[in-house]
Amino acid sequence: LVMAPDIELYAPFISAVFGGETQKKKQIPFSISDQSAKSTSPVIQTFDDILQLSDDRLDVCRILDLLHRPIVYRNFELSAPQLDSIVRWIKDTKIRWGIDGEHREKFGLPIFEQNSWNEGLKRMLLGYALPALDHRSFNDTFPLDTIEGENILALGGLAEFLNRLFRTVKILESTHTLSEWTTVLLELVDQFLISEEENAEELQILRALCQELTEIHLLSGLNKPVGLSVVKAHLEPKLKKAESTRKFLSGGITFCSLVPMRSIPSRVIALIGVNNNDFPRNERPLSFDIMAQDPHPGDRSLKNDDRMLFLEALLSSREKLIISYIGQSNKDNHSLAPSVLVSELKEYVLKNFEVTGEENSLEQQILVQHYLNGFNANYFTDDPNLFTYSQENLKALKSKIDSPKTSPTPYFVESPREDLKNMNLDDLKRFFQHPIRYFFRQQKGLLLQDLEQPLEIQEPFSIHPLDSYQMKIDLLDWGMKGNSLSTCYELFNSRGNLPQGELGKQSFSELVTEVDQLLTRLKVVINGETLNPLPVDIELGEFHLYGTLNLIWPEYLVRYRCSKLKPKDQVAIWIDHLVLNCLNPENYPLESQVLGSDKTATYSPTQNCYEELKKLLDYFWEGQHHPIPFFLNSSYAYAQQFLKNQDTDKKSKDPIDQALRHWTSGPFKQGTDSEDSYHDLAFRGKNPFDDRFRLIAQEIFEPLLNHQKVL
Repeated sequence: LVMAPDIELYAPFISAVFGGETQKKKQIPFSISDQSAKSTSPVIQTFDDILQLSDDRLDVCRILDLLHRPIVYRNFELSAPQLDSIVRWIKDTKIRWGIDGEHREKFGLPIFEQNSWNEGLKRMLLGYALPALDHRSFNDTFPLDTIEGENILALGGLAEFLNRLFRTVKILESTHTLSEWTTVLLELVDQFLISEEENAEELQILRALCQELTEIHLLSGLNKPVGLSVVKAHLEPKLKKAESTRKFLSGGITFCSLVPMRSIPSRVIALIGVNNNDFPRNERPLSFDIMAQDPHPGDRSLKNDDRMLFLEALLSSREKLIISYIGQSNKDNHSLAPSVLVSELKEYVLKNFEVTGEENSLEQQILVQHYLNGFNANYFTDDPNLFTYSQENLKALKSKIDSPKTSPTPYFVESPREDLKNMNLDDLKRFFQHPIRYFFRQQKGLLLQDLEQPLEIQEPFSIHPLDSYQMKIDLLDWGMKGNSLSTCYELFNSRGNLPQGELGKQSFSELVTEVDQLLTRLKVVINGETLNPLPVDIELGEFHLYGTLNLIWPEYLVRYRCSKLKPKDQVAIWIDHLVLNCLNPENYPLESQVLGSDKTATYSPTQNCYEELKKLLDYFWEGQHHPIPFFLNSSYAYAQQFLKNQDTDKKSKDPIDQALRHWTSGPFKQGTDSEDSYHDLAFRGKNPFDDRFRLIAQEIFEPLLNHQKVL
């Protein structure tokens, strides 16, 4: 029998430890008693959470939390994979909170539909019903055109769930008589909670609590309508006190609270969580409790009740008594005192008992200080007070002891596939965008995904960087077709990307200005008709490079980005530029340009283009054997400073220091090379800026920078 002052605090950890064992021979039967049905029953939890949605903002996190519960989504014939699609659609439609503009008005805000549930659902339904509109809206609504095929079943389930939920919320916000409330609540149960064999008893408890409102109505004769707050005030205490379906002493280990009628004589009794501030429990009387202000002998005292419960637990133990408390602070590791009852018991034992013929004192024998980790080496010694049966902890300790003190062996592939030497031009560029990621994905089949960002619950007050970049691309494409950029405001606003009101108009105006400047510069470069794409078929030693070069005009091969130029943009056009010079076609230019929002980089004809391209192919092949120390931002910064130092007699800055600025992260510096999960995996515990790093950075970026002219 294991007891705690409040078993609700320990229940999740108990279930994780005792219920998480998959091997049947290691499973220990257990049960947890004295939990309220509200904390253990998905039915009652969901019912209570729906009631809490009245007068709520109905943000996306709360609604999706409700929909992700099996008892709810199965009621709408949805499956777990379909829920993933629904979350993706909600992200794409930028749903944040609020049913519609009218619902938002109740919170003292202007009426606007963007980023609301109704607007998002309308975009989803239009996306399925209409063909692709090529970035055009329909009745001021921009359809989400990624929904097709069997996804309509998930969309139908989502639409039905939202319609029922919002209709229920509006009903809950109205006043009704008690009998009418019974009807409303019973309909809520039927509409959202699926009836299955395992939750039939819980549904019966819930329906009985709802039926009580009709009985109260008949007995009281109160015909006046009341609000939901009155109903919740009646239901919440009953939901908390509703008994769990688990029975006491059902076999195995029983976990329960320290309450009367629980101290049954047992072979082993354990008391956990007997901390100084938790037991005896503190009594906080209400300010108008006159009995608490003037206590008399015989009045009930929670502290005295707890002392009695502690004594009953001691007397009920037949063979073993275990008392556990937190003895050290998790903040600064200082010692913490146990409950005053434990201190009194310890003092009594030390005063009235003694041991003879033992090396350890009595206090050392009855008081055991445990370690933070279960795989601590002291649990595997001859100490009778510290022991464990955990094979997993033993393996963890052995792994810790046997692990090499030096850095792990570098990742290496003995013989990459020979067919990789026959490569597409896009693959070569993709490799130099992130060589280490390419190695792990292609040679090790390892895909490291970034942590998924939480859903936003506020309407946008600024444009997200990724949305801003996509909007610039759309504006540029729209402008390249000869259209006015200002006509895109309604389109972007209907997508939910822009802040509302004047702030959104100002943000859009800034985007238009930036794109218009890039468009003006771009039109100067792309004079005349675009030339036909060039087929690429180049043999360089053991390598064969194939693909297509496009976007070539009479004067330049042109690339452009709706953002500031980065090293990855310069490497990509450098590879295309080398290929163009290797082909050297008649009536085609040998110069290249890449335009960004901040500058334009021009690359002059390259005489040794075959040697430079072969060098890149050799690094590509080396990068198939092991990760090479080439990090775009850090390597570019190193090479740039190295060339500056070569051009001047006085070395102003150390190139490695410049590389470190792009490598090292900090509280106000994010997105650096060291934060990349692939870089961390390949070079964890090592200094990546070795001689090989310097050589690769110089050999790749030095010819690029020497042929580059920036305006």
